Amino acid sequence: MAVVATIKYAPPRHQHLLARLLCSYAGLRPPQSWCCIPRRTMMPRPFCNATLPLICVVVGDGAVGKTCLLISYTTNKFPSEYVPTVFDNYAVTVMIGDEPYTLGLFDTAGQEDYDRLRPLSYPQTDVFLVCFSVTSPASFENVREKWFPEVHHHCPGVPCLIVGTQVDLRDDPSVREKLAKQKMSPVRREDGERMAKDLGAVKYVECSALTQYKLKDVFDEVRTQVSTPYRTPATNEEATGHRRGAGAPRTKEKVSQMSHFVINHTPAKVAGRPLASRGVRA
Repeated sequence: MAVVATIKYAPPRHQHLLARLLCSYAGLRPPQSWCCIPRRTMMPRPFCNATLPLICVVVGDGAVGKTCLLISYTTNKFPSEYVPTVFDNYAVTVMIGDEPYTLGLFDTAGQEDYDRLRPLSYPQTDVFLVCFSVTSPASFENVREKWFPEVHHHCPGVPCLIVGTQVDLRDDPSVREKLAKQKMSPVRREDGERMAKDLGAVKYVECSALTQYKLKDVFDEVRTQVSTPYRTPATNEEATGHRRGAGAPRTKEKVSQMSHFVINHTPAKVAGRPLASRGVRA
């Protein structure tokens, strides 16, 4: 089923983008404000609509497929080359029940160089996608060692989904051979489910951005999480205008400069494409 979507790309990933991020840091202004997505008021989610957005932030090691995950979902296309992310954002309109919601999707840089800047994208987040590649045991371990501690430090109590990416390469002979030389093997689904249980994540899901296998399921789960009320009116949070886990006051802005697309969740026809042409995941 196609979903009418509203999508916006951040400016090209060049030096001016980092400069804007630094300016935002100096002014203590959350990067969410760059994409002109309005802050929703502190009311129960059943009363929210497309003008009051929900925020999903994607984190994880560099090159595990975070950017490809978002681009494949929002455009039905797989990126042909790898460009490290500094900060990107997308916005889609989704239906939760009979109500339209604006869902802001925020892509972040996983490299250590951005460890101090990345948390600027965390304020007012409703749900996190903590990603790792099933072909990279190191990125899997970093979910436990780095990403969950970082997310819960800045946004305690905000729901987190653990997402295993690049599952189309789990049984690839060349990948298995490369890992075997290091006395390792691809991460199994059971391992991801066990970690999600150990860390208290709401769920473990896995997908392929290339083939779009289970890709829609990831964002269906996001919608499930953001549509589940976790607060009630007349709370201290509502009075202060702060969301749980967030450190920035709310402001009213208008959604603007958006391009309209249709999200087609039909799996991409790439089954016959050789691995060499798949490009490198972001």
